[in-house]
Amino acid sequence: MNNREKAMQALLRLQEGNERYLRQESNPAALTETERRSLALEGQQPYAVIVTCSDSRVPPEHIFSAGLGELFVIRTAGHLIDWNALGSVEYGVTGLGISLVVIMGHTKCGAVNAALSGTAKGAVSVIAQRILEGLHGETDPYTCEVQHTKNSFKKLEEAETLAPLLQKGDMMLVGAMYDVGTGKVTFL
Repeated sequence: MNNREKAMQALLRLQEGNERYLRQESNPAALTETERRSLALEGQQPYAVIVTCSDSRVPPEHIFSAGLGELFVIRTAGHLIDWNALGSVEYGVTGLGISLVVIMGHTKCGAVNAALSGTAKGAVSVIAQRILEGLHGETDPYTCEVQHTKNSFKKLEEAETLAPLLQKGDMMLVGAMYDVGTGKVTFL
């Protein structure tokens, strides 16, 4: 199976997992001591990298009905792509052989709200300023959340280390929006 096929299978798995989550089915993932020991001994083999916000209402393992070792999750306030996040994505793709990278924004994002309101203080003001720069004067919160997700997507797409992998088809990059009210993930 080539990397494109692996990525498409991973995307389908995420979509099916979100459907189970929406139906409020129990997560079928093994969360046992045996599973933890197996992962400790044999290492991890996640099927997708998920870059998302650190918002507590956005738990990727639940949203996608995934278990231990299945998702390589990178969380930052406002899912900003800084050197740490980029390095983590690179490790997931080149070190762990993951073919699918999802950048997932969400509704009711506190970081986007901080950017729009201009009330952020301290280090949060740096995050808010970075977000605000990419919004080009837009003020509608949902439009801004989607635009910010697209901006983060573009940073990954243009990253010096990832761009050649995307061009060769060795990885697939997908944008997504999570609705914190409904639980639905919409892939962009």
